[in-house]
Amino acid sequence: MPMMLSLTRRFGRGKLTILSFHRLPLEAQCIDPHEYSFERFQDLVRELQASFRILALTEAVDLLRAGLLKEPAVVLTFDDGYKSWIEHVAPWLKAQGLRGTFFITTAQLRGQPLWNERIESAIHHLPPEQKELAGVPGATLGLDVSTRERRVDAVRLVTAALKYQPQAHRHEAMAELERRCGPSYVGPACFDADDLRALQAMGMEIGAHSVNHPILSCCTEEEAEREIRDSRADIEAILGPMRMPFAYPNGEPGKDYTSRHVDMVRQAGYACGVSTQKGYASLDSCFLQLRRFTPWGATPGSRAFQLLGNLLRAPAPDPARPARPHAALMVAFHFPPQAGSSGVLRSLNFAKILPEAGWDVSLLSATANAYERTSVDLMAQVPPDIRLDRALALDVRRDLSIRGKYPELLAMPDRWSSWCLGGIRRGVRLVRSRQVQLVWSTYPLLSAHLIGGMVARWTGRPWIAEFRDPVYHEDWEASRLKRWLLPRLEGWAVRRATCCVVTTDGARQLFERRYPEARGRVHVIENGYDEGSFDGAQAQRLDLAPERLLMLHSGAIYPKERDPSSLFRVMARLRDSGRIDASRLCVRFRAPGADQAIRDLAQKFGVQDMVDVAGPVPYRQALQEMMGAEVLLVFQGAAFNNQIPAKIYEYLRALRPILALVDCEGITARRLSQFEGVRNVDVLDEQAIEAALLQSYDAFLADPAAFRAPVRTVEAVSHTSRQHGAWQLAQLMTSVDARSNDAPLRG
Repeated sequence: MPMMLSLTRRFGRGKLTILSFHRLPLEAQCIDPHEYSFERFQDLVRELQASFRILALTEAVDLLRAGLLKEPAVVLTFDDGYKSWIEHVAPWLKAQGLRGTFFITTAQLRGQPLWNERIESAIHHLPPEQKELAGVPGATLGLDVSTRERRVDAVRLVTAALKYQPQAHRHEAMAELERRCGPSYVGPACFDADDLRALQAMGMEIGAHSVNHPILSCCTEEEAEREIRDSRADIEAILGPMRMPFAYPNGEPGKDYTSRHVDMVRQAGYACGVSTQKGYASLDSCFLQLRRFTPWGATPGSRAFQLLGNLLRAPAPDPARPARPHAALMVAFHFPPQAGSSGVLRSLNFAKILPEAGWDVSLLSATANAYERTSVDLMAQVPPDIRLDRALALDVRRDLSIRGKYPELLAMPDRWSSWCLGGIRRGVRLVRSRQVQLVWSTYPLLSAHLIGGMVARWTGRPWIAEFRDPVYHEDWEASRLKRWLLPRLEGWAVRRATCCVVTTDGARQLFERRYPEARGRVHVIENGYDEGSFDGAQAQRLDLAPERLLMLHSGAIYPKERDPSSLFRVMARLRDSGRIDASRLCVRFRAPGADQAIRDLAQKFGVQDMVDVAGPVPYRQALQEMMGAEVLLVFQGAAFNNQIPAKIYEYLRALRPILALVDCEGITARRLSQFEGVRNVDVLDEQAIEAALLQSYDAFLADPAAFRAPVRTVEAVSHTSRQHGAWQLAQLMTSVDARSNDAPLRG
């Protein structure tokens, strides 16, 4: 047994085992003695705790896709909806500190029992003296119900006969069966709305299992869509909006449901889906039809053997995977679970929208150990039907240095270039296995372009290289090696790529001046904000009194290029002259990266009583803080005149006033000037900064409520959303794919 557990731990790394159960009665059912009992379930859970980490389904899926599930993990799922869940299953799990995932057939919430429960209950309640049951499906003449064993067989036969029948026919047959039980017959108790609330209150995860538990492949398309969509709506009507998984009724792919039903589950917004096909989940899985099974062994040894056998099961293609007209490989180092980079959001939103535009997306990123900070918060937004793969990446400064020192060559073209070797190999495999037609890669790591370019070259696919911003500037401060190598790599990528994408028109003009041969091949797709992240968001000030004016800078500060020194100097002068009260002003830097440098500057100018350097918060909370600030701050020096900070789009959508301390000749100032509620001030002009600061301060003190009113509308900024940009990318990809079919490919 210990050896079996050791093997299970060894072969279970990076794999997710999902187990399936039903009612789990306290005692053996007289009508179905083979039902998995609660006592056997308790024994199994205790055995699992020795080898597995037990998680709720969506939590486990997020960790698996993020590359953070290093140990063997198991999910306990329960189908249909039974009173036993409330009476003993969920309370016991809660007492053990565990969470299960419970899939509800929601017609019960309106007082309609499960149809298979009705069969069991009807036959079980036949008078003991009754020996035969005639006129029911599954029997030409009559069913022998003379003994308990015969009644078990009768339940099995009637259930099998009705399972694949249309719902109307099944309803008629059930009514006839219950009529034969006599007028005193009372059907089974339903799992009701109070039970659902109790289950959630115990910390369990809730999922949908259709409305009436039909075989979806036997339904019309409209019926199937209604069963999938309405089961979620039924649950949310009671518990409120939530992230929810789905379980396919009966669950055999290709037989009980098809690729069309998988697509319906995706369109209904479910986080993931589970089937009843045996196997485990890995990064290669289709997360809309995850495999699960039940270890039916009667002894600990037999159950451990079955669990190990399931982990060693050879992976097989999902028979009901939906197909789309186009397929793309996206190469993006910056992708969840990385935290603290706005670049993550651009790649994430492209991956979210492209499937809606008809693109089947495979995304190649780095292993989670490469990131300085990780969070699974954004994994919930990663579409369940995109294929994720991760190549091993090491941070030279952290993983390969000796006392913080390392040869500069190891960090060329960036500190994470170690992922190139595995990334190219995995990328080529994905292109061939998923029949990818186009490769897309994104800066700000040049190693991503090396992977994308080499994969495109070796597979003969067109390549879109997204630079966002130029790799270097003419007044760039860098080592001789970087100044020699990086411009050449930028030129290699621009010339090899079928086309390039940048985020500003200034960057496009710069690229076309540098590379005249790229004219007409450089396209602009702006950064933007995610409208979905603002849904239901409420303004927050995060531990700041309402009588203080909050001026907020959210995101990274580079002390040289985004220097707040002029602002600090003005703040000190205004406070010392008595024109502002330090207790009424707070300038907050949220997750600036250069935390100590900001503190040192604040201390240098003596304004530490007005400056708050705050740590990172979850993305949605950061947006709510933007909405709650009185003024949003932008710093952008002349070195970045061809770039626009990604945060300004979220600033614009937050509908708050913006004070932009910038070079007024730069593209950031020009873009911001197109919107209401924005004041552009030269970052070096202290007199103008003083006037702008005093205007905001005095207006806030005069009427705080009026000052907090929105300064622009959502409609005025909607064209700057990331959704809009993603559709632009989809159109570009479709155009490139069409041209590649008619002309020789580059590279």
